Amino acid sequence: MERWYRDFRIDSRQQDWPALSSRLLHGLHACMSNMAGELGANPLALGFPGWNSQGVGNLFRLVSHHPAALEQIEYEPVIARLLESMAVELSPLALVPEARVFAEFSYRRDRQPEKRFTGFTARQNRRRERRGQEVRDPARRSSRQPDHFIRLHSSESGHGYCLFLRRSALEREAGQQPININRYGLSTAEAPSAIPHFS
Repeated sequence: MERWYRDFRIDSRQQDWPALSSRLLHGLHACMSNMAGELGANPLALGFPGWNSQGVGNLFRLVSHHPAALEQIEYEPVIARLLESMAVELSPLALVPEARVFAEFSYRRDRQPEKRFTGFTARQNRRRERRGQEVRDPARRSSRQPDHFIRLHSSESGHGYCLFLRRSALEREAGQQPININRYGLSTAEAPSAIPHFS
C-alpha cells in the first residue's frame, strides 16, 4: 500500500520556536479531530524526523495512505495562518521514497508523567472512593522521565497542559502495516504506526 507524506518545517531562526510548535500541533490536532469525526478514524500519522536530545526538532511529518487527507491539512485556519506568516513551511504532497527509508519510528503519547502530578492522583482517588476501591498512595507514582513534550492549550477548558511524547524504533516491515493512531496523529500503545525516516 502506497504511503504519502507532507513535511511541516518550522523556521529554526524564529525566537518563539516552542510557541510555533504548540500552535502547529494545536492546528493539526483540530484538523485530525474533524477528520476522525467525518471519516470515523483519523487517517494522518504524525512523527518528528528532527527528534534529538534537546527536543522534537523543527520538522513535523504527516504520513497517510490517503493523499486527499494530506491535501486538506493546509486549509485548517490555524495552519493557514502559520503558513501565511512564513514561519512554517509545508512541503508538496509526495510519495514516501521507500527505497531511501533507513528507519521506522513510532511516536506515542506518554501518560505516565501526567500521573505523577498530585492533581491527577487526587482525581483518580476520588473516583476510586466512589467505586469503593483502594486509594493509591501518591508516593508510589512512577519516576520515569518522558522523552520530550510540547505545551498545548485545551480549546474546551482553556487550560494549558503538556503532551508528553515517546519514540520507539520499529522493524522496517512496520511501514507496510495499517495506520492506527489517535486524534493527535500519535500511535496507540496497542497498535504502533510507523513514521518513515529517509535521506
